Amino acid sequence: MLWFLLAAQLATVGNQPCQECHRNISRNYAKTEMASNRVNCEDCHGPASLHIQGSDRLIVPTALEGSARDSVCGQCHLKDAIQVARVGRKASQYRPGAEFGRYVATFVSAKPAGPVDGLQASKCRQKAGADLWCASCHDVHTGKTEPAAACQSCHTAQQCKRGPDCARCHMPQADHRIIRPGRAPVASTTWQLRPFSAVDRGTRELGLAYAEAFARTRDARQQAEAVRLLRGIAKPDIAVRTALTKLKAFQK
Repeated sequence: MLWFLLAAQLATVGNQPCQECHRNISRNYAKTEMASNRVNCEDCHGPASLHIQGSDRLIVPTALEGSARDSVCGQCHLKDAIQVARVGRKASQYRPGAEFGRYVATFVSAKPAGPVDGLQASKCRQKAGADLWCASCHDVHTGKTEPAAACQSCHTAQQCKRGPDCARCHMPQADHRIIRPGRAPVASTTWQLRPFSAVDRGTRELGLAYAEAFARTRDARQQAEAVRLLRGIAKPDIAVRTALTKLKAFQK
């Protein structure tokens, strides 16, 4: 009986049942870029099979905290970073409300791979902490982006004479590092990787991430670091053994 209930909890039902109750939200969302990219309600709110029966509540991302909240956006918007599935797990097993890093570890370099790690690297995020996140500017249900309100929660409009369009000057080409005009960060050539968050740590995962990075860049330093980390694993799984075989082939 317990297994049956768990299976029901994990069952997805698609967007149609959501539209029966949440008509306005569904109508607005259908016009967004995310909807056109086939991002469904359950991708952010979790499986709805029990919810539509009235016996369970869905995940509300804005009610989550820390990495669990950021994971809802990061499951898609960190895909340009290097991601490594943990032993016995895969990305498709992730459900909103959990930490994505428990299933797939994400590693980034000093140069942001996308908007999520770009924002993390910004001084604004470092100062504001978790109060500044994706939904501070982006309304997922309408597709509207209004960064000025988030900016003015710390900065007054009188501080800038260029007008209220903060992103035009501080986020050129959607650079989420939120730079100062004329002071763009120097492009980094570092070969080193770091976990996106504390949840993404793991020697095995970092070693495999360096192996993937080497496959992309052919940087010998990444190759050497991958070999060093992976050789130190006491009980290597098939992914580790395969990576070491490929790395050794380039050492000949």
